Amino acid sequence: QEEALHRWIVQKTNKQLQLPYDQMIRIRDQILNHPDRLQWTLDVGNLWKLQRNGETLSVYKSKGKNHGLKSGDTLPWSIDRSEIVDSCIHAQDHNHESDTHVLFFDSLPLGDEHSSIKIVQVKDCGNVKFTPPWRKGRSAIKVKEFLRGQKIPLHRRDEAIILCLSDDSSKHALAVYLEDVGDDGADKWIVNADFCPQDGLSVTNIVLRRTSIS
Repeated sequence: QEEALHRWIVQKTNKQLQLPYDQMIRIRDQILNHPDRLQWTLDVGNLWKLQRNGETLSVYKSKGKNHGLKSGDTLPWSIDRSEIVDSCIHAQDHNHESDTHVLFFDSLPLGDEHSSIKIVQVKDCGNVKFTPPWRKGRSAIKVKEFLRGQKIPLHRRDEAIILCLSDDSSKHALAVYLEDVGDDGADKWIVNADFCPQDGLSVTNIVLRRTSIS
């Protein structure tokens, strides 16, 4: 089975993808151990992905998104400042749009001239602390430790994208962008539990839009 799968991958990628034996075993186990899971995406390295959609198996090379971005490059997300809302109710939900995502926070200091909210990479904001939702009420951890727990490779942690709140004396990771995570290879924003909105209190809605990267 591994040999047949290997030949198929080599043929489909025009010999661009040559997988080691351990990767072939990983792919085989994914197929055999989850026969009823009809949709999944597996990252097999070097931006190549193996995807199952129903009874169809395909292999393709992703565009890479923020992989390998350097300081000064355009990041794949930007803040739509025209739609930042501070209110007691959530703004219209844009999350059904593929290029738009809305994050909800406890009221943020939007009008404070000493604070700013930016989308940056970890290396440009420092290894700030972050509390994922499942650690709410516990001590915060360094954002790189969080990324390691999410199985983000070491070489990609400095380039990971965060929504950063800065003031004169400190910086905070409001949310962390996780790319190609889980069995389905999904992308998602994880909000810092310390800044999650509380019932009955004012909420800040921040709209993020995906930018085009050439």
